[in-house]
Amino acid sequence: MIDLDLEFKRDNFYLKVQINTLNKSTGIFGNSGSGKTTLFNLISGVIKPDRGYIRINNITLFDSYKKINVHTYKRQMGYVFQDNNLFPHLKINKNLTYGYELLQKSKIKFEPQQIIKLLELEKVLHKYPNQLSGGEKKRVAIGRAILSSPELLLFDEPLSSLDETLKDQVLSFLKKIIEEVNIPMLYISHSRDEINFITDNNILHIENGLIQGS
Repeated sequence: MIDLDLEFKRDNFYLKVQINTLNKSTGIFGNSGSGKTTLFNLISGVIKPDRGYIRINNITLFDSYKKINVHTYKRQMGYVFQDNNLFPHLKINKNLTYGYELLQKSKIKFEPQQIIKLLELEKVLHKYPNQLSGGEKKRVAIGRAILSSPELLLFDEPLSSLDETLKDQVLSFLKKIIEEVNIPMLYISHSRDEINFITDNNILHIENGLIQGS
């Protein structure tokens, strides 16, 4: 569950967002400069809101009234960006399990073999990132985010660097992941068709810092 009510102002930019959803996946659609990435930075703790609260799965991460502000590294967020940010000196098996190996046993929700099989990465585990295609790298980035057992997955234009063929391939894997794993997800994209496919048309439109329904 994602439940947040935030206000943030810097210079001439004002962001006011209210989201309350039980859906597994929610799309955030809007033009450049509308506030999409700022919203992610507020949720993840990179930027502190001026007012409001953030609750993920009934866990309060920020509440200006109760003076709660959980540090970024304790918020248990899984990120997938346009850049995959894989470690070039590590083989894929080590890239995948980087966050997983730092978890306490009680925090582990998924085992590597489960996600490796789901994303069909068995054949690339002993390769380095520079030996992979763009689509394979993206699947590794998605797998690594999930194996960190996050409370929330944040996807910020994750497929914008891929051509249409690779994008379609990764979208199919991502759709399968959403159906298999029970982690709420926010998905940013300039492509409404992409968001429609991933979120089953559960879309919020952000314009000039204000969230509207689809």
